[in-house]
Order: sequence, then structure tokens, then C-alpha cells
Amino acid sequence: MTPNMARRPSRGDTSFYGAQMERVLTRISASHTRAVALLALLAVAAGSIWPTWPPLARTWHVMPEYSYSMLLVPFIACWIVARSASLPPPAERMSRLAVVLLLSSLAIWLVAYRAASAIGEQLLIPIALWAAVWTAYGLPIAARLAAPIACLYFAIPLWEFFVPGMQHMAVVVSETALGWLGVPTHIDGVLVSIPEGTFQIAEGCAGRRYLIVALTIAGLFAGTTGMRPWRALGFLCLTAILALITNWLRVLTVIYAGHLTDMHSYLVAHEHLSFGWALFAALMVVICLIGSRLAPAREAAPDTELQRSTQPNARELLLRPALLTTVLVLCIPGIGIIYAEKVGASTLDPAVDSSLSWPKSTGAWQGPRISDDYWRPMYPGASAELRANYDGPSGDVEVFVAQYEEARRGAKLISSANTLVPENWMVVRDGRLGQRPGDGRAGRAKAMWVESPGGETWLISYWYRVDRVVTTSPIAAQLAYGILSWKGPILSRIVAVATRCERPCAQKRMAQKDFWSAVGFPLLDEP
Repeated sequence: MTPNMARRPSRGDTSFYGAQMERVLTRISASHTRAVALLALLAVAAGSIWPTWPPLARTWHVMPEYSYSMLLVPFIACWIVARSASLPPPAERMSRLAVVLLLSSLAIWLVAYRAASAIGEQLLIPIALWAAVWTAYGLPIAARLAAPIACLYFAIPLWEFFVPGMQHMAVVVSETALGWLGVPTHIDGVLVSIPEGTFQIAEGCAGRRYLIVALTIAGLFAGTTGMRPWRALGFLCLTAILALITNWLRVLTVIYAGHLTDMHSYLVAHEHLSFGWALFAALMVVICLIGSRLAPAREAAPDTELQRSTQPNARELLLRPALLTTVLVLCIPGIGIIYAEKVGASTLDPAVDSSLSWPKSTGAWQGPRISDDYWRPMYPGASAELRANYDGPSGDVEVFVAQYEEARRGAKLISSANTLVPENWMVVRDGRLGQRPGDGRAGRAKAMWVESPGGETWLISYWYRVDRVVTTSPIAAQLAYGILSWKGPILSRIVAVATRCERPCAQKRMAQKDFWSAVGFPLLDEP
């Protein structure tokens, strides 16, 4: 007696295969429709802040640390397409909190746009895109796309803000480790001196590239493998720590090799990039091994009719009042750009004196005199500049003033193209002039100790002024301009004072404080 076997479809029985094929095609079609709808919304959101993208693309092209972003963005788009195949149902009601977040991100973007702050605009890209998805489709769908959208931060040069801190950590770790190894060490800012020679912990030695690329790979690994949020956060923190340790090991090895070989080691006398790449390759292997252990084991989920019935279709995604509202809100940046162009085309208030001149009364400080050309700050596009030399009881000082009547790309007070430190000069450390009773603003001036190519030490101090706001913070100055300039063109300027000195420059610090009180602040505060 033969067992009762299920009937297999014969070659001529096409109903079974037809039903299966129709099921596959329907699923593919629905998945593609959802992907197209989501990508179209993200494209509209990205297009609404279109002035942000050309500077960001130039960053990807010019800075090697971010060149991989040209591949990262298409990868994120494919990641979003893959996640759209299993979306939860859209929210029935539009979230007011989502609308507030979208409006706030676009309003802040307009402030950054008016201040011509490229990094300020770029930092808001992921927030605006994610808020648009939340507003249009609700939090469940936005939560599914949070990871790929957040990975855009790996393509934004926000990591440059961490470089000074990473430099400082590399110096401290080198000093500590060399002390354990019995190597006499002297630290002066970013200069590490041992008996055999001096090493500079430059920006390229801070470990920026290690950190950026390692975090990018770890973030993509955690997101694409479905790692739990807290586990993914721990994985990213561990990756950052390993990247920093790897860079510290590289820096320490080079310095110690110089100590052992009296600066004749190949790593010191020739190059150490190859050594760095070897350490980086080992770091990537370790990160992938750790990520594979933390990633959950995935099983193929059964494709049930209930799951397919709860997934959104084209009608649910496209014919939604919330989607129309989102698109209308995304028109705000365009309106703001048109208004900003109108404000930018207007002229400065006639009541505001845009001319620059030295203060009439200088007291004990004699000048202005012809400036020494050795210290030459660069502020391209300034509407007015002054450079002069003053002589006082404590010695002479060099003074530089640059003023802008309107901020625009390539000609603004706060810009990466502007610098008080000439090319080939090195910033040893920065801080304040120093506070003492009665110093007031003079003691709080921002200060830098720099070294010229000839080995001379210079002390440079400065203040910014935007309209009536006086600050030493470039972020505060740019924010003030972005808010205040909507009423029309306003003046912004920097006043900087520089002197040659012998470290620690105590006498010249006193001279600069006296100059700020007598001449600097009247020049900074004049209308």
C-alpha cells in the first residue's frame, strides 16, 4: 500500500506556477512602489535645501578623509530601498511634534544659510530628511529609516571639530607612555620634545581618518545586520576607542623609534604612512570580527498573508494629506532663499558708518605706523582692511582689522579660508590672554601662541564684532549674523593684535592687555 502523496503540478498545469509568479511580481511591484515613494520624498526634502549640496560635494572631492562619501550616499539609498520592502503601516494621524521638528530644522537651516555657514547647513541635512519622513508617514516608518539617514553624518565634515581635542589626547598619551618607558619628554602645545629631537603632533596625526572610516564601517555594519540599538551604540563606542588607541600606538611607535635610533629610524627619516596603513588594516579586521560576534543571527521570516496585508501600498503612501502638508512645509526654504536674496540686494543703512579708521586718541600708544609685512593675516573678500603698528610703554604691537558689510560664500567673517596665522606658521597652543583684577574684556581676549618658519614665537589675540554683538567665539559670531542679518545688511569685523615674544610671553601678554584697553576696544566698538 503506497502512502498518499501530495499531487505535484504537472508540466502542463500552469495555474500553480502562474499564481506563484503573480504573487512574486505583486510583491516586487509593491516593494518598488514603496521605495520610489520614499526616495521621492527624500529627494524633495534634499532639493528644498539645495544650496547645501554643492559645498558638500566639493568637500568630498577635495578632502581625502571624505572621498568615500561618493560611494556612501548611493549605498544609503540602496539600504533605504531594502528597508522599504518591510515597512509598517503609516500612522493614521500626522504628528504635531514631527511638524515642529521639521519647521525648526528648516528655520535653523535658514539662519545658517543667511550666515553662509556651510557646516551649519550640512549638520541639518539628516534631521530635515528624517523629520520629513516622520511628518509624512509617521514615527513607525521613520524609525525604520532612522539608521540609514543617520549614517549621512559620516559624510558630513563635522568630525573636524574633534581634531583639536584628538591632538591634545595624542600629546597627553605620548607624554604619559614615554614617561613609563623612561624617555625624558618636554611638551609645548603640540610639540613633543625628546633628547634626540622634536616631533609635531599635527592635525594629520590626530587620528581623524582612522576615526571617521572606522565609525562609518561600524555604523553600516550595525545598521545592515539589524543590531539592537544599545548593542549598536556600544559597538560604535568601542570602535571609536579602538581607532584612537591605534592612532596613539602609531604616534608612540614613531617617537620611540626616533629615541632608540637617534632619529635615524626609517619611520622618522623617510616615511611612516605605510606603517599607519598596516595598523589601519589590522584595525578593520578587528572591527569586523567584533561586529560579526555582536550581530544577531538572522532567520528568514515567513512571508505570511497577514504581513503582506499590513504593509503599505502605493495609495496609502501617496494619497495622504500628511504628505501634501510635508511638501508644502518643504517650500519654506525656497521662500526664505528668495527673501534672503532680496535682503542681500539692499544697501547698508546710511546711518551706519561702514568706514574704518584708527581711533583719534591713542594715549600712551603711539601710532598708527607702517606695519611689518611679516605677519600677514588672510581675510579674502573683506570690504575694508586696516594694518598698522603701534608702539607703547611695553613694546610695539601689530594690529589687523577686517570688516565685512555682507556675508556670502567666499567673503564672510567666519570662513575656513580666513586665517590669522600665515601659511607655514604653526599654532603651538591657544587659550586666553589671562584674567586679573581690572582686566575686564582685555583678559578674556582669545589668544594663540604660534611659531613662524624662522622659529620666532608670536602671541596673537583677537575679538569679533557682529552688529552690536562682541564675542571671541566664531560659532556665536556666525549665529549672531545669521539671526540679525534678516533685517538687512549689517557690519561684522575682527580686530587682532600680534607681538613677537619669548615663551611664555608674560610681558607681551601685559602689553596686549594694555593695548586692548587703550586702542583695541575703541576700534572694535566704533560704529
